[in-house]
Amino acid sequence: MKIKINSAELGFFIMGLLLSTSVKASLLYNITDLTDSYSTITSAISINNYGQIVGDSSFGATDTHAFIYSDPNVTDIGTLGGHYSHASFINDAGQVVGDANLANGQNHAFIYSNGNIVDIGTLGGNNSSASFINAAGQVVGSADLANGQTHAFSYVNNTLTDLGTLSSAKSYASSINASGHVVGYLDFGNGQTHAFSYVNNTLTDLGVLGGVNSHASYINSAGQIAGYYELSNGNQDAFIYYNGVMTDLGTLGGLFSFANGFNDAGQLVGYSTDVDGNDRAFIYSNGVMNDLNSLMATTITGLVLNDANGINNSGQIVANGKINGLTHQFLLTPATIVPLPNAFFIFLSGLGLLFYKRSGIKRS
Repeated sequence: MKIKINSAELGFFIMGLLLSTSVKASLLYNITDLTDSYSTITSAISINNYGQIVGDSSFGATDTHAFIYSDPNVTDIGTLGGHYSHASFINDAGQVVGDANLANGQNHAFIYSNGNIVDIGTLGGNNSSASFINAAGQVVGSADLANGQTHAFSYVNNTLTDLGTLSSAKSYASSINASGHVVGYLDFGNGQTHAFSYVNNTLTDLGVLGGVNSHASYINSAGQIAGYYELSNGNQDAFIYYNGVMTDLGTLGGLFSFANGFNDAGQLVGYSTDVDGNDRAFIYSNGVMNDLNSLMATTITGLVLNDANGINNSGQIVANGKINGLTHQFLLTPATIVPLPNAFFIFLSGLGLLFYKRSGIKRS
């Protein structure tokens, strides 16, 4: 028996086959409500590759303390003698940086390691804060000078180093990667900010990246820089900058998007406004920005994720949002990849339809 297929049906079959091989899959997330197990938590900021989370929690009636959450244990980091501490980042060694009150009311950058909180100090002024620590324990942040200026710093081998500035601007370091490449932003005091890069002891102004202001938030191991910039119309968009090329990530339909966390795979999380002006947590991956609210494996009634703060190399995300109007902190863990729809069944359906249609099949 020979089967002859007319050209129209052959085209239909090929189209179905191409469709079956081009359907993309959707990554869904399981969600853990951290507030359920730790009721005093007020923010979840950063997550390392072992799933340890840092953030802030209310402590007593008036105090706020940084914490480490390593399921199921919670560790209070404490302060430097005052009533307040804030955690900014945790590395894979479990070292945490941030800033904390002294008894005299000043705020100083700290590093927390092996159960001890250590005052990093300042550059001669009153206040400092640490924003990031890499795998090697190198810390960056910003600190006051004796003259009242604020400069970016690095803290390596117990030594605090002024990274300087340009044109008398204030400078703030946001992130440092494994190669010691630092990024941050310059504040010129006239309402204008510029992203900067610091490598090989040289601070370089990255400019406004096509807008009127820019801010570098994070640099990953590949040297990709994430941040946000202000357009001439006042809108602000998240961006990725790499090898001299800036990619505008757009928004979820609104006027603003901001980059908060970035992993080594180039996945970026943050928040964006939607078409109605509501804040929505997002993930940007493989060239696409998705609303995390649409990627939940299970439904929680009344849940809205407003902001995603950090993402590790396993794709776990820490985020904040609300359940029926009450603020909660969440851990999102990749669950499964679900084909939309299943390509195999598309293929079989097209094949079955092809042989079902008698008009295109002739026996000889």
